[in-house]
Amino acid sequence: MRLARLLAMYALPLGIFVFMIPQALGAAWLFGDWLAMELLLLAVLAIVSYFVALKISLRIGGRRELALNGFRGGLFNFCWMVYFGSYLGLCAHLGYVPLLEFMLHGGDASAMRADFYKVTEMPWIFFAYVQSIFNKGFVPFAIVAVFLIKSRFQAFVRLAIISFLLVSAFEKALITWAYIPLFIYFLSAKRFRDFWYAVMMFVGAFVFVSLVSLKSDLTLSDASNTAMPATAQRSEHSATRMLDTVRRELVGVPPVQVASLADQHSYQFMFYDLDRPDGVAYMVNRLVWIPFVTAYDTLLYWQLSSSGSMLHFSTNRHLSRIFGLDFANLEKQVFMFQFKSGEETTGNSNAFYVAEAYVAFGLVGVVLFSILIGLMFGQIIRGGVAPFVCAIPIVALGLISVSLISTLFSGGLFLLVMLAFMLTRPLGRARARVPALADWRLQAEGRPGLPRAAPSSGRC
Repeated sequence: MRLARLLAMYALPLGIFVFMIPQALGAAWLFGDWLAMELLLLAVLAIVSYFVALKISLRIGGRRELALNGFRGGLFNFCWMVYFGSYLGLCAHLGYVPLLEFMLHGGDASAMRADFYKVTEMPWIFFAYVQSIFNKGFVPFAIVAVFLIKSRFQAFVRLAIISFLLVSAFEKALITWAYIPLFIYFLSAKRFRDFWYAVMMFVGAFVFVSLVSLKSDLTLSDASNTAMPATAQRSEHSATRMLDTVRRELVGVPPVQVASLADQHSYQFMFYDLDRPDGVAYMVNRLVWIPFVTAYDTLLYWQLSSSGSMLHFSTNRHLSRIFGLDFANLEKQVFMFQFKSGEETTGNSNAFYVAEAYVAFGLVGVVLFSILIGLMFGQIIRGGVAPFVCAIPIVALGLISVSLISTLFSGGLFLLVMLAFMLTRPLGRARARVPALADWRLQAEGRPGLPRAAPSSGRC
């Protein structure tokens, strides 16, 4: 499982290097932008702090093994029941399964997705929080664990069910949280046939929900175009562009001395031409540019609105209540700043964890947040339990576009770390009382004579 360990250790710094450093360097060089240079230096500081903490953490503690028997097995099954129960609760609140409702009666896929996950009433909001936490803190490792303790057929059936649940609300990104750890596990364990089965299932589910969402968008677009003559559409487009210019002059970013990249028209769409929409260009801009420019805009908005004053715990809704602070609602405010939308907007601009750390606690925050990540990842890697180690890379990549505090709680990282110890035991303990398989690869290969549901050590 050397591949899994290497990816777990280097996924975060590689993600920062790919999605932040080249973009920041290019913006600083091409536009003479000091704010981009500042973000570049913060990214480098985060990488250094992370590696220092990771190295220390890898020397602390001992090796562990997966032990899904007795109390731990009951806890594992209980987590699955909570996960399925929260999904059914959201469906009960909505009155239907979004994907099935669309296929039977049509509708707006985006609106259905928002209605499913963005619940504000009690007790339904509890189910939404559980889904958010478990989708990213439980499913990534649990689906790998299922392939260790169940037969191949049972495991793939479970994977198919999870795939349906994840795409049934038209949330395409969530399915990667289940499949990326599984891909890493299959490649590390040299289970290449299972790897290709999983790839086909992933591609099939992703393409299907993408086509359904596209059909919804095209239907709504055609209806809008029919209702609005071409001349009116062009007039509306021109008016929108003029209004954007006026807003930027009145309430937009100040001149070059703060940030020169922000003086460029529609700089959030550097790789996408708004006048000539193109799907491929949109995806390239979304993948290559948006993570950087959202972090950049977070720092820019903070400098303009707070004059560089630290926001502290006001960046998190729940911590701001605990410490008696006004909630900054940073993600929504940055979205409004980027697109000049009003208070009624439901959009959020989730930024690189370093941006949140810096606006909340300055350089100390960047160092401490990165150290905390390094310590948590290091302990999981040190334990060497395959399902948890394989889950780290997708969590690390998530931090490129989400704050650490949000990832810890609503993003499920705290749950992942907690279960990494609660569902495992120190290596070698109680072997005589509850024997575990000597080598989980034997079960993966389907060797005869091994009990199908016997608890696997899950060593990495």
